[in-house]
Amino acid sequence: MASEPTGAAAPYHAPIGRESFFRIRLTRDPEEAYAAVCRILAETRDPEEALAECSPYVDGFDVETIALADGQTLHYVNTGDTYDATLCHTGEGFYVSSWGDVVEEADRVREEEAGERRCAYCSEWADAGEPCGSCRRDPVTGESVRGCA
Repeated sequence: MASEPTGAAAPYHAPIGRESFFRIRLTRDPEEAYAAVCRILAETRDPEEALAECSPYVDGFDVETIALADGQTLHYVNTGDTYDATLCHTGEGFYVSSWGDVVEEADRVREEEAGERRCAYCSEWADAGEPCGSCRRDPVTGESVRGCA
């Protein structure tokens, strides 16, 4: 053991799990990246700021934000692909997922709970079985609905 702390170890209460973190494709030393990210997430109060500081450690291109169908806001490190694992934050805290999977899950929850679905043509929310209130097309197929302008 080193005679003085090196700062390389992750904090005892790591904000994200080790196995989960290693699902992110990294070009730098994974242990070093994990320790740095855990320190940043544990020490930085603002989630967006924390993710921005973590971005270089996960080969990210800064932080993006999206409103989810379930009313939450998702902040995530853009890693260049919708379905690549990345660092995310919602009201549930920090976790590793792809932002595409998070958006799809929020859409599924809204579809199940509210009986609505995203229109295949314009992406607005529409009541199931009714023409889309925004574009007046069939929300399932995106096709024009007979009798609707």
